[in-house]
Amino acid sequence: MKIACLSGKYPNWSEQFISRDLKALANLGHEIIIWPCEEKLSSGRARWTKPDGELLPPVIASSLKTKGTFSSPALSALYSCGLLQVRRAPIVSRAVALLPFEPDLVWSLFGTLPAVIGHAISKCLSLPHAVSIHARDVWSPWTPGQRALSMAQSIICCNEAAMNEQARIMPELHDRLGLVHHGLPEEYFNITETVFPEEKECATILAAGRFVKKKGFDTLINAFTSIYAQGVKARLVLVGEGPEENNYRNMKGRSGLPKDSITLRRRMKPEDIAREVARADIIAIPSTIAPDGDRDGIPNILLEAMACGKPVVCCRSGGIPEVVSDGESGLLVAPDSAQEFANALMRVLKSPGLAANLGKKARESVRKGFKLTETVSKLAEILKNASKMPVSHPFS
Repeated sequence: MKIACLSGKYPNWSEQFISRDLKALANLGHEIIIWPCEEKLSSGRARWTKPDGELLPPVIASSLKTKGTFSSPALSALYSCGLLQVRRAPIVSRAVALLPFEPDLVWSLFGTLPAVIGHAISKCLSLPHAVSIHARDVWSPWTPGQRALSMAQSIICCNEAAMNEQARIMPELHDRLGLVHHGLPEEYFNITETVFPEEKECATILAAGRFVKKKGFDTLINAFTSIYAQGVKARLVLVGEGPEENNYRNMKGRSGLPKDSITLRRRMKPEDIAREVARADIIAIPSTIAPDGDRDGIPNILLEAMACGKPVVCCRSGGIPEVVSDGESGLLVAPDSAQEFANALMRVLKSPGLAANLGKKARESVRKGFKLTETVSKLAEILKNASKMPVSHPFS
């Protein structure tokens, strides 16, 4: 199967699940190219890209040698989504002109701009269109993206919470919705057994992700401050970057804790994050609901930690309860409650037996339902079925 895939930016450090899925599909023999919709046409990266990040040569039709030309079909398709921006039409024209092969399917990776551009490309080429939706694109929906979804042949949801919400706000899509979780490669299940807190002088609590409201790291900092004040020997490591970074640094400064008790690190390569997870004693996922309704799907770090046999302390938000069974494969507390989060951290820190049991059950749970070979096979089947669906004449 030949797939033309639309993404925001590619590759993106906070969306490793996308890179894993695309590479796994390529390993199954499917030919995939990715167009990063958020790159400017003047950017050297505004080209089709292979799953490994290699840019394809810019072989362009003679009439589209530079920035692309005004395309009436492209503009009509964008208008059908309610995106009344003439400047977007050249993106579609250039993407179509640069295609290195005739695809069987157009696949958009988010229900935002990629879905709209993907819809336009699919209409220009008379091809079926599949869209994957995740979290923000469902909980804080963008109208043009939702219109693109309404015209797609297939919609793939990566967590059940998002699927149920999408079905609620657009019931007419019910029969086109499918659930496929993102999976983990086998190497994540091969980490050696963990040494738990009581056997170490100072326990490490790790959290990683974008520094944005929905991650709830402010709740975690407050919870950590509380347990540190109770004489617990521990340190908190936050890994990521984003608009909330200054807020977290200010909270650290106001906490009155020793400087080395809370560490903020900038984003890391996936292999470096894996090493941090392996060294940590507890993984904290304090996710919440942002003011605009946005929330997590199933965070990357959650699956990676569970696969490594780490105890996880999480908030009940988004798709997290689909993965974590409270008291069995992790601990779940209410969002935004620093006291509840602190209590849950204390339970794990004070009981190596509980920590070990939670980690063991977490590993077993993720191994059963989140192995990449299995999830990507299901994904490939849905995409294959979508590629065979009938499409209407581009602008009938």
